[in-house]
Amino acid sequence: MKKTIQINIAGVVFNIEEDAYDKLSNYLRAIQQYFSSYEGSQEIVSDIEARIAEKFWTKDKSDISSQVITLEGVNDLIKSMGSVADFEAFQEEEDLKSSAHTKAESKGFAGTTTEEKTTLGGEQATTSAGPKRLYRDVKRKALGGVLAGLAHYFNMDVVWIRIIFLLIFLGVPPLIDELAPFSGFVFLGYFVCWLVFPPSTTLTEDEKIKKFYRDNDNKVVSGVASGLAAYFGVDVTVIRLLFVLSVLLFGTGVLAYIILWIVAPKAQTLTQKMEMKGEPVTLSNIETNIKEGLKVDKSAPENAVTKILLFPFRLVAVVIKGIGEILKNLGPVVRVLVGIFLMLFALAMLVAVVASIAAFFGVVTGFEGSDFFEHSPFRMFAGDINPMIGFFAFLASFTPFLALLFVGLILMTNRRIGTRNFWISLLGLWLIGLMGTGILATKYALNFQKKGKFEVTKNFPLPTRTLLLDSDNNRDDFDGFQARERVSVELEGYDGNDLKLEQRFEAQGRTKADAEKNAKSVLYDVKQKDSVLIFDQEIKLADNARFRGQDLYMTLYIPYDKPFKLTRRFYYEIFNRWHNDNYDVNNDDADKYTFVMKRDSGMICRDCPKLSQEEREALRNRGDHYDEDGNSFDMEVFEGKGQFEKKFDERNFSKIDVGGAFIVTVRQGESFNVSADSDSQDNIDDLDIDVKGETLEIEYRDKFSFSRRNERTRIIITMPKLEGLDLSGASTVKVIGFKDKNQDIDISLTGAVKAAIDVDARNVNLDATGAANAEFRGSADRMEIDATGACHIDARKMEINDVKAEATGASHVELGRVKNLNSSNTSGASKITRE
Repeated sequence: MKKTIQINIAGVVFNIEEDAYDKLSNYLRAIQQYFSSYEGSQEIVSDIEARIAEKFWTKDKSDISSQVITLEGVNDLIKSMGSVADFEAFQEEEDLKSSAHTKAESKGFAGTTTEEKTTLGGEQATTSAGPKRLYRDVKRKALGGVLAGLAHYFNMDVVWIRIIFLLIFLGVPPLIDELAPFSGFVFLGYFVCWLVFPPSTTLTEDEKIKKFYRDNDNKVVSGVASGLAAYFGVDVTVIRLLFVLSVLLFGTGVLAYIILWIVAPKAQTLTQKMEMKGEPVTLSNIETNIKEGLKVDKSAPENAVTKILLFPFRLVAVVIKGIGEILKNLGPVVRVLVGIFLMLFALAMLVAVVASIAAFFGVVTGFEGSDFFEHSPFRMFAGDINPMIGFFAFLASFTPFLALLFVGLILMTNRRIGTRNFWISLLGLWLIGLMGTGILATKYALNFQKKGKFEVTKNFPLPTRTLLLDSDNNRDDFDGFQARERVSVELEGYDGNDLKLEQRFEAQGRTKADAEKNAKSVLYDVKQKDSVLIFDQEIKLADNARFRGQDLYMTLYIPYDKPFKLTRRFYYEIFNRWHNDNYDVNNDDADKYTFVMKRDSGMICRDCPKLSQEEREALRNRGDHYDEDGNSFDMEVFEGKGQFEKKFDERNFSKIDVGGAFIVTVRQGESFNVSADSDSQDNIDDLDIDVKGETLEIEYRDKFSFSRRNERTRIIITMPKLEGLDLSGASTVKVIGFKDKNQDIDISLTGAVKAAIDVDARNVNLDATGAANAEFRGSADRMEIDATGACHIDARKMEINDVKAEATGASHVELGRVKNLNSSNTSGASKITRE
């Protein structure tokens, strides 16, 4: 039987046997006496006591059977940290061997290291019995202890694991678009590990691992640079120089510095300062670090290079400190205002979520059979949607806004709300909602994974009177709730005696057979009454049919040279594809004229008033048109002339590169001619027009001038042939007159460029990014289009044999009657349409 005593070491309560207490008390008293002559001795002793408490606490947690500190435990502690007597003996040995100081010092430290390695090796051998397991290190956690557990498993400093996690989660996806989804997997993987890894409070740190801290003693801003210097053992000037130079690399150095500032802890205690240098915490190393600190001459003058390198860091520190002083008193006010804003926003979103989910469940389960439901678009989806997706969607959308509401309340009241388990539960509900929604949404998306089609050919007798094409309004009172708003029909000529209608029904499904079945669920009627052929305006779905992207494409073949007419309703609702560049006809008057199909020229008007040759050329050069949004492509900007003009003697170029905001006209001619005009002489003087290789480059010398007047600069270029056109910025460009069927043209449009291009060429390669808006006319054997961003490419009035088109983002590519569309790839909200 032994007497136990309850003691307090560094704020932690332990039970210790009486004989162990006596030895530990004598040990601490000796340490206190030894360091009493040093400046800040009380802080040194407190730090040593904290280290002792950490060792005892870790040992007690790992050995549940022994919750009392024994004499053996105290002896192990003294053996690992070293005693004052051992250290004094070492110091006497150094004094006696002063003539061989370096050698003696090496041997002395080698002895200490060997002993320590033996001790640590014994401990490691004890703790590493059996396979190594992954735990969550809840003692050193920042959130859930997952990263700290991984650091312990791989024997790394947890700071670097956290930096790698942040770089992957925040840094990599914006730089590499293909890895953007990986960020979500990393985020989800963290919480999966949180749930899978068991927690542990007994994981011991490997004292030999060097740890990264911010060096508070030698800091200029936050101590990141000096901490890195201590970690890698290099001069701090080199690290600071690298940070200064990296600012020039798109500010990556600033981002890296901020991340390290956030992640790395500050080295405040002696233990942390020694861990920063990779030194074991022994009395010998403690005393060595204290002596090194006392030898630092803080008042020593800095050389000029040091002052230059430290100036930007000190300037940032002064600015941050000044801003902090200014905002110190505004902090509570800003905090409350931000809290109010977050609460109001969260409340509004919570109401919207509840209303949406209520409407969802009402649609799915509530009012089937009602007149509104039967004629609404919800009828097409209600039978497919699993009601559970509403429950999971509610969790996925409601919980984050509820958390945001609590955050706003915390900011307002400056009080903590909810326990750790509450927030973890909220997070768990959100993850369940995300996973459930994702699984059910993926299951529904499988209904659209395959495409199928079936074709139908119908023949109608050609009437003896003039054929009239009309459309029937098959809409009901719930206008606009159909599977597809409108259908369209192409008119073609052929050698035959009857009217031939080819219909291609398309749909999607889980399998190809399912997709073909869904395509057959389309209801569409074309009927003939005497000389009138009537088309329904919209497609509908059969009863109980599910929406699977059903669509209908039709081609009506009319015998050559047989007259026919169009009603205005058919022209606008069904057809609306005739280009009347050769006729003086308003589209509203299309029903007044008679048309025929010709073998060589397609659809022509027999009795429309024709334009003269001059009128056709003027119409083609002016290029006025309206896009689908009703916005005019204003060609009047090319007209007129500025007060100031300059001619340039540039020649021997076949390509044009325009960067900036210019109004450019490019036309074909026998010789080279380049001129510019503007209402601003400064704009003319600032022009930089030069030929490099075969490229005419046009830009302003001062690209970032704030004094440049708003008057646009017009540039007119005449050249024999055009091989390449590179437009960027906010230029408006017109290209006309190039009629070489053997010529290839490469066109690049970047930014907010507007271009009207009329060319006849063999191959046209178009690469458009940003918000480019371009209209193409003329002809080409082959055209390749790659549109990215929010581009609008209108090639409906260009005759093209083969087209390869890709559109991503929110781009829209419009094609005319293309003979062969080799491939058509779209992603996002982009689309590619053709007549």
